[in-house]
Amino acid sequence: MPSRRWHSKSRLGCAPCKKRRVKANTNTARGASIEALQAGIVMWDSNLSVSNDISSLSPSMLLLTKSAQCEASLIFHEAQQYAFARQALNALSVLFCQGQATGSSIKAHAWHLKASAGFHASVAGKVISTYFSQWIFGLATTVFQIRLCVTHPREDAIAETFHLLRGTARLAIAIAPRFLQDQRLAHDKTKDTGAKTDPEFLDRIKLLKTNIRMLEPNEEHLIQAAELLQTWCVFIQGQPRTWLHILSWPALVSEAFVAQLQSEHMNRSAALAIFLHWCVIMSKFDDTWFLNGWIAQLAQQAWAQLGGGWESTVIPAVRALQLGPKEEIIKHYSRKE
Repeated sequence: MPSRRWHSKSRLGCAPCKKRRVKANTNTARGASIEALQAGIVMWDSNLSVSNDISSLSPSMLLLTKSAQCEASLIFHEAQQYAFARQALNALSVLFCQGQATGSSIKAHAWHLKASAGFHASVAGKVISTYFSQWIFGLATTVFQIRLCVTHPREDAIAETFHLLRGTARLAIAIAPRFLQDQRLAHDKTKDTGAKTDPEFLDRIKLLKTNIRMLEPNEEHLIQAAELLQTWCVFIQGQPRTWLHILSWPALVSEAFVAQLQSEHMNRSAALAIFLHWCVIMSKFDDTWFLNGWIAQLAQQAWAQLGGGWESTVIPAVRALQLGPKEEIIKHYSRKE
């Protein structure tokens, strides 16, 4: 039996490529960033002044409460003390400051991978860290993944979004007691903004629940998800303003709802209809750099995949989101009936 031709063994590949026993494609952002990390050429970028960039990033990134924003100085202190927090923020700085510039995606991925390695080491107890540095990493990672959804769209973006937000919510729950005890932070209650939930929107949720009971009578998790959406909408006064608002509904819905939302085998149109109504409220979030285009993209994907006679139920939501075609919005809603 002839021996296999000699070849050098590379240790630069990513885990998925090694598992598939194929050569990593370093032309992609992920492949190239791994190669750069392993080669040791990813260095602190002197053009990314953390003290300056954090001032721009933190108010729009942390969104802890409207009345108690964490000061940039506190974030800067944590970033200086803990490398993985600094690296996570650096990944965002690249995206924030350099946008779509050539090589920015590769550089951002490189920082993100280094931050992830450091974070996992801290969770395993190999590196000492604080709850706040872990929270910075968690939010920075969430923001990073949200931007990837926009710049590198995927077919399973809706399912990925739910896993992402639910994971961040678990981290938030884990560190919440320490956050509330931290004397460096103000913990004033979020003030009533005076905003009121649109009664017409709440009526549409009621209609949605009625249709679910008629078309999906045995799917109690769908009714629960719609009721949670209604309660969430009233709680946030019709406009999300903080991370608590962003994470609440995805974190509260059942695993059965999430499974149906991402299933390729069962009818998921009812779940997508509920999701589209969440998108309507999320689209009212104040203009924030990392959310730009995110909700619109998720909503368009949900609208394209929705079927099973649910189109007429979501037409008002589709109009509110200003979504495109789908047979020219069902032939201009059947010529306005």
